Amino acid sequence: MWNRFIFRSIILLMAVSLAGGMSSCKSKKKLAREKEAAEYAARVNTAKTTLLDILNDNTAMSLDEKEAAVRSIKAMELNDPDVDELLRQAEEKLARERADWNKTAMDARQREEAALKKDATTMSLGDYFTSISSATNVSQANMLIADALKLFSSPDAPVLIIISKEAGIVDYDRPTTIKNYLNYLKDTRSNINQVEKIVYDNSGKIKELELIKMK
Repeated sequence: MWNRFIFRSIILLMAVSLAGGMSSCKSKKKLAREKEAAEYAARVNTAKTTLLDILNDNTAMSLDEKEAAVRSIKAMELNDPDVDELLRQAEEKLARERADWNKTAMDARQREEAALKKDATTMSLGDYFTSISSATNVSQANMLIADALKLFSSPDAPVLIIISKEAGIVDYDRPTTIKNYLNYLKDTRSNINQVEKIVYDNSGKIKELELIKMK
C-alpha cells in the first residue's frame, strides 16, 4: 500500500511539473507576441510621425533626406492603412517639391548661361570693333561686318553713344544703326568707343546697343 502511495505521488508530481512547463511555454509565446506587437506598433507610430512632419513641413530634413525617409518607410511594408495613405500623400508632395526644385535649378542654369553669353557677346563685339577698325583691306572688313551683324536682331538695331556722364546727366551723340556704326569703324579705322550696355530680344539677339567713349 505504501508503494502505491509513493507511485501515485510520483505521477502527481510529474503531472504538476508537466502542467507547469506547458504554462511556462505558453507564457513565453504570449510575451513574444506582445513584444512583436509592441515593436510593430512603435514602427507604425514612428512612420506616421515622420510622414506627418514631412506633410506639415515640420522638419529640417533636405529634400533628398525626405525622399530617402519615405522610401525607407515604404520598404518596411507595414501594411497599415493610415501609413499607406500618408505615404501616398507624402510621395505626391515630394514629387511636386522635386519638380519645383528642378525648375528652379534649370532657371538658375539658364540665367547663368545667359549671363555668360552676354559676357561672351560683349567680348566678341569688342573684338569685332577692333578687328574691323584694323582690317588690312576692305574685303576683310566687310566679312567681319557681316559676321558681327549676325549678333543683332536687325542691321538697323539702334546704337547710342554716350559722349559724357556728369552728375547723373547723360549726353548722347547722334543716334545711328549698327550697320552704319560698323561701316564707320571700317572707314575711319578708329575704335574709340567701348560697350556700355546691351539689350537683347527674346531670341537672344542684340536689339539695342549703348556705347561710351573711352577715356
